[in-house]
Parts: sequence; structure tokens; C-alpha cells
Amino acid sequence: MECEFIKKAGSCIYSDERDSTWFYKGIVKGQQLFPLCGQDIPSIMIPVDFFVPFKVNIPEEEIIAGLEDCAFDEAVQRAYSQERNALRSEKERPWGLRTYRPFRGQLQDAKPSFKEMLRIAEAVIDEIGMQMSSKSRGRRRNYDWKRILAALLCKGVRSFSDLERELRDAGYCEVDGRTPCDSELHYVYSQIPEEWLDKALKQLDDKVTALYAKFDAFLNEFVIDGTGIACDTLVEREVVMEKRLVKETEEITILTRIITNTVRAVTSHTNKISVLSDSLEQGSIIYGDPEFDVKANYSDAEERKLGEMPFGNAEKRSPKCYYRKDKEKGMKLYFCAHNILAYFSNEKWRDLFLRISK
Repeated sequence: MECEFIKKAGSCIYSDERDSTWFYKGIVKGQQLFPLCGQDIPSIMIPVDFFVPFKVNIPEEEIIAGLEDCAFDEAVQRAYSQERNALRSEKERPWGLRTYRPFRGQLQDAKPSFKEMLRIAEAVIDEIGMQMSSKSRGRRRNYDWKRILAALLCKGVRSFSDLERELRDAGYCEVDGRTPCDSELHYVYSQIPEEWLDKALKQLDDKVTALYAKFDAFLNEFVIDGTGIACDTLVEREVVMEKRLVKETEEITILTRIITNTVRAVTSHTNKISVLSDSLEQGSIIYGDPEFDVKANYSDAEERKLGEMPFGNAEKRSPKCYYRKDKEKGMKLYFCAHNILAYFSNEKWRDLFLRISK
């Protein structure tokens, strides 16, 4: 990767080639320049090549010397970390190298309002349909279920009571001056087929990916990882020859798109990729930890024409699950809200760049 100073333009070319086609909308300060040019993992950024205007009050020679020092310090730090981690046991080694996008501070304000999230949720419902059972008996539908479904997709970590208050404050799904109560919201949630949530997750991931269409970049790199979700429910366990009540843990497996940080699919814990790979395009690449290094996965990858799978450690932070029943279904609903939030942050990132040549 090359960083070149141009006196007339006062710009830094961050590119593998000299012919870059994208322009960053903004001015980079001196303290941001060195971390940006020291970024040597282009796979975490789309686009990879772009022009960046910057404003500094130091000579060109000092800039180049500073970049050399940053690159040297980074190489030393990584070599030291690798040697130190090699002396640790497998369980004590860190799960991976943390990486961050440059300009991440500019994405902090990409926090949508509740109404903006509802707009995206409604669009997804229009695209995939509702697929709800018809009402021939039982509770009469007083509210528009499409709007209730949209509200549930935006629920996230909120409780049903908190969601009720959000709807009341926003005046959303209002009928005769009233909005759905928490009982009504939970009832509609119980009627949602789990397969419909799978479609919603996939559709949201596709919508976020479509934001990057103008970059014409390869985005089909995924990480698959299992995780344990702490629950509020208690189960009886035998600990040191004594029976004790401990919090239950729900084991799930998550398929996440790396670039956009959107969840493609969620299923109960498994080390087989076949249950998740059906939704992927041919040529996609899946990364997983040694748990997934089994012959069945290689056979499935060859049959589905997926990319080679280097098995390394992967990390995924998990929320707390307070659903007493259908915990896997509840986590799928949570990740729908996660993808909706990711839509706005990825949209903000996309809009930071303009095409200046073809």
C-alpha cells in the first residue's frame, strides 16, 4: 500500500494503485492522517482505494518519517503480540485482532429515530410479505398487523412494555387514540412464524449490501461462530456434588457478513455450515474457528461452490435473552433490529465517498 504526498492538491493517495476513483467528502486532520495511512487491512473498508484531502502544517519529509515510524511500531507490536500469545494455552489466547474503520467518529451520529427504523421495517415487510395466519376465531384484530410487525422488528433489547411506550410516544399504529398494549404486542409476536424472521434477516442483510452497489466490491465474506446467550430463566445444575440453580444459557450459531456487520442467519448451536450456507451466493467465503473444521463442511462448500474456508478464531458479542420460550426465535427478532441499525451506519459510511473518475 502506498501513501504519496502531492504538493499542489495537498492530498494523500490511499491506494494500491495510482489511479483512484473515489473521493472522501471531508478534510482529514493531522492526527487522523497517520492511523489512516497505517491501515493495512483493506478488507475492512469499502472502497479500498480513495483520495483523502488533509490539512497539516508540517513538511512532507516529516509526514513520510512519521508514517515510517507508525509502520515500524505497528509491525513490532504485532510481532510481540504473536510471540506472547504463542506461549499461552489455547483457551487463554485472544480471539482475534481488533480492527476499526477510519473515520469511525463520523459514524457515531448515525443513530436513527424510532420512526426512521419503522420506515425500514415497513419496507422489508412489503418486500417479503406478512405470511400471518388468517383470523377466523379468537382475538379480533383492532390494529394494523403490518405496523405491529414493523414495531416488533425494531424491538431490539426493549421489553414489550418499553415498546408499548415507544409506540405511544410516536403515535404509531394508533386506532381511536390508542396504541397496542404490551399484551397485544406479545400476542402478535407469538403468531409470527420463525421462518418469516429468517426471511426478514436475509432481506435486511440484502438491503444493507445494496448500499455498496456503487463501489462494485466483493462483499460475500462471512464469519460463522457459536455463542452462548445468558437467559433470565434458572435451571438446576449439579455443581461440586450439590444441586444448584444457575442461569440458563441458550447456545446459538450466527452467520455474519464481515464488511457490513449484518447478521445473515441464526440457528441453534451446530458445527455444520449446511444449515446456513443455503442463503449464500456461489463464491462466498466463510470463516470459522476450529470447531467448524470438519469434513462435512468442506464437502458442502465444494458442492455449493463456496470459497475456501480458513478456520481461525472469530468473535461476536451477544446480548442477554429474557425470552422464556422460543429463545432462538427471540434472538432472531433481536438481530432484525441489529440489522436495521446497521443499515443507517452503513448508509452514512457509503455517503462519505464520491466518485471522481471512472
